[in-house]
Amino acid sequence: MRVFTNPLARMLPLFKWQTQVYRLAEKFPPGLSDGYAPIWEVVPFTLTARTTQQARVNVQREFHLLALGGSATVTTNGGFRAQLYDQKKKRRFADRGVGFNVLTGPGGKLFFLREPYPLTEESAQILVVCQNLETSTNTVQILLYGVARRFNFPA
Repeated sequence: MRVFTNPLARMLPLFKWQTQVYRLAEKFPPGLSDGYAPIWEVVPFTLTARTTQQARVNVQREFHLLALGGSATVTTNGGFRAQLYDQKKKRRFADRGVGFNVLTGPGGKLFFLREPYPLTEESAQILVVCQNLETSTNTVQILLYGVARRFNFPA
């Protein structure tokens, strides 16, 4: 059985790894052998100076969000700030908007969540609100990485 583990887990202190990585004791964790497949959802924005835009992302059934990422063409004043909402549960992913540097991680890598966030409701959606912090036009891409049931997997 395959279990998704955080690739940064080897960098953690020896005795804290159980609390700082994914829940490894789930009875049926999402894995590629049981009908789940990796999904990349990219949300592009073209923002003029100091503007905000929204986008809704319809995710496949039984989607589990594992990581976030992002990129921007202009990052001199902080790039952008993003806020993500779970539309079905009426839940914010963070109390306030997450800045470009936190969302992209060190060196532009993915920001892995501590544990997968399940979006298992019927017709689940993620609302992405992106705010440009620059004084010029900025092209932003926000990446949502996770696993979801294949569309042809028997129900």
